[in-house]
Amino acid sequence: MSAPRLAPITWGPPALFFALAVGFTAMTGQFSPAARAVPRLIGIAMLILCGLDLLSRLTTQTGRLIARWLNPAGLEEGPPTADPRLARRQGAATFAVVAFVASFAVLGILPAVALFTLLAPRLGGRIAWPRSLAIAAAMTALIWLLFARVLGLPLFPGLLFGGTW
Repeated sequence: MSAPRLAPITWGPPALFFALAVGFTAMTGQFSPAARAVPRLIGIAMLILCGLDLLSRLTTQTGRLIARWLNPAGLEEGPPTADPRLARRQGAATFAVVAFVASFAVLGILPAVALFTLLAPRLGGRIAWPRSLAIAAAMTALIWLLFARVLGLPLFPGLLFGGTW
């Protein structure tokens, strides 16, 4: 008896992010050794996490074991349903992450972090603008302080602000 086929809604998002992580990690090879350290680390972490996510969605004993290890409460919910509101929210969240990653290249790390951490709590969590602004300012300052000052790593300025591949 073969395992039941999984619907694309089950494996599609993690497969998309895995493919993006492969491309992102491969692209870091074009950077100088100092500039590629953190992006490559992020890419490898994404490959591992997306790979685990994909494996956890298998209907095999191994898949259920990994799912139980990653999120024991998630197994109680059962398989995903075809709720249009949920699909729209998942699509919006997926688009937001893809736009965030793309904005790294176009705007640079600090503007991308500032923009994402301003809009995500406001639009996704309905947090008031002043609190969202405080979150964005704190996260941007933390990223700058940690990477630029403490670790001494250059932060990519973005193609719009003088960055080059």
